[in-house]
Amino acid sequence: MAIGTPRRKRRQAGIATLIGGAIAAVLLNWMGFGPGHKTAPAQTPTAAPVTPQQNQPKPEAEVSQTDFAFYTLALTLTPAFCETSPRKKQCRNLTEALNATTPLTLHGLWPENARPGSYPESCGGKNITVTDLERDIDVRRLRQFMPGIADGLAGHEWRKHGTCSGLSAKAYFGAAIDWTERVNAALSSVLTLASGKQMAAAGLKSAANSVLPGLGQAMTLHCRNIKTDDASARGKPVLLELRVCLQKGSNNKPDALIECAALDRIDQGCGERFVLDSV
Repeated sequence: MAIGTPRRKRRQAGIATLIGGAIAAVLLNWMGFGPGHKTAPAQTPTAAPVTPQQNQPKPEAEVSQTDFAFYTLALTLTPAFCETSPRKKQCRNLTEALNATTPLTLHGLWPENARPGSYPESCGGKNITVTDLERDIDVRRLRQFMPGIADGLAGHEWRKHGTCSGLSAKAYFGAAIDWTERVNAALSSVLTLASGKQMAAAGLKSAANSVLPGLGQAMTLHCRNIKTDDASARGKPVLLELRVCLQKGSNNKPDALIECAALDRIDQGCGERFVLDSV
């Protein structure tokens, strides 16, 4: 019979089927699916045991150093602030003596990005308490320049802003206090004399420059109309906060005044003249 007849084709197909079946059986047996083998149940991954160290907060040395462009030092005019928040603990013992020595109190030292309204916040790290601070800095100075510590302001500012500075709590609050003291030294006399009176924005900035060169250009003024018992301030913009633009040094500390206008930061709500609220 010639090659290619139907009988020979059927014989070749049968041989191929037998060989293919044998190969498949060998493969299935090798993979564990042949006779006498059972499929092993899927194993659920077991989580690695958590050691106590994994739950511990990071030490200060490991606080992430977030990149930012400069600092804003936010300083509050305490009498005006306490008109808006009279129930705050820091406002219950407000006195003329406090207003005369530190008319500007520390709100916060804020890392800022170049784009207005953009800043890093809550960058992780260890929370702090007043007890923690007492081990590192003179808390009496902090209470003097940041009376809001009585309302938990120090802990809030550290969590939201300080953790993004790349500084330890000691260095962060130390720098904030030092700059608050310097600005108060430059402005306390003029602010106290003008208490309860109207003042020109240009006049305040000029007075600042005469004592601390560059301070006038490095600060912005922020005013609001507030409910007040001070008749001279009623219905007029009242200076509530003064903010100072500070350069971020190579060690991440604020080390120099910089012009706020160059950073697109401007006065808000004050106009050419405003009122300094009295105690």
